[in-house]
Formats: sequence, C-alpha cells, structure tokens
Amino acid sequence: MRKICIEKNNLCLLYTSLADRALIYNMAVEDEQIRQYLFEDSYSLEEFLNESDEDIFFSGKQSPNNYLLIEFYNDIVGTISHAFNDARIKNMELDIWLRSTKFTGRQLGPRVISLLIDYLSQTYNIKTFLIRPSIKNIWAVRAYSKCGFRYITDFNASLYYTPEGLTLWGEGDYDHDTYNMILQL
Repeated sequence: MRKICIEKNNLCLLYTSLADRALIYNMAVEDEQIRQYLFEDSYSLEEFLNESDEDIFFSGKQSPNNYLLIEFYNDIVGTISHAFNDARIKNMELDIWLRSTKFTGRQLGPRVISLLIDYLSQTYNIKTFLIRPSIKNIWAVRAYSKCGFRYITDFNASLYYTPEGLTLWGEGDYDHDTYNMILQL
C-alpha cells in the first residue's frame, strides 16, 4: 500500500518505492505520442532501472527528492517528480508526465503542479520552481504557463544547480531543445 503525500478534489499524489520504477517507465512508453516527447532516443527499462543515483526519489516517504504517482479518481494517470537544488538560487525542479493523451487537455497537469507547488513551498519554504520540457512539447509548455511558469531566454544554469548538478543537468534533458521555465513565488 502506497502512502499518500497530498489528497485534494479527487487527485491524490502517492509516494513511490523502488518497486514502482518499472510502472513509471512503462507509463512513459505506453502511449507513443507521450514517449516521443519524453525519450527522443531509445531508452530501455533496464537503463531506467539501473540509474542508481535516482534511488533517492523512491524512498516511499516525504523527502525533498521524490517521484509521486498521480492518482485521479482511483486510477494512476501519471507521475510527477521534484528535486531540490541547493544552489545559489535554491529551487525545486519539477518533472511531470501523464501516461496517455487521453488524460491531457483536462487541466490535470496544471492542477497537479499547483497542488505540489503549494505543498513544497509550505513544507520546504521554496520560492523558486524550475521546469524544463522539450521545446517540441507544446502541450506541456502551455500547461506550465497556466501555472505561472515563464520562459527564460537567458537561462543561466549555474544559478540553479550546484557544480555537480550543473555537470549532470545543466544542458537539460533535451540539450538545445530544452525550454527553460521558472516560477517565482
């Protein structure tokens, strides 16, 4: 049984454990249109499962770094993660995906993001949130804009990541196609 992180208006965010890693990967690849936005190259389940640096996201309890399952009317419809960056500008980086296009266009993304931002800002006193989708993912960019995220043309990754994080994540998941968006509370 998964532990509830947040529950409000038929939306529930559930903490994940290591046992949920395969589920999260499978949700990302079950709908071809969603998969194309998330993984431009082939990315296998084995590669995902072997990313041991990601284990901290699957503790099953409250942490500044978590993967959470999104449950809507008792159906797991996607996942959202948050990662704390203790850089010059302290921030939480968010990443969300819905498992199927049948769940897009229903305002689920903006509702989940807003719910999580409220929780994280109260729990960790975070005022800056970062989200970095592919520029090709117009649906995501629109959803994030509805939540108050704004595109940063002169994004300086060294302000938002530690030197180690900068090496790993500074270019973003999509390199030059990364669309850097920030929300300041």
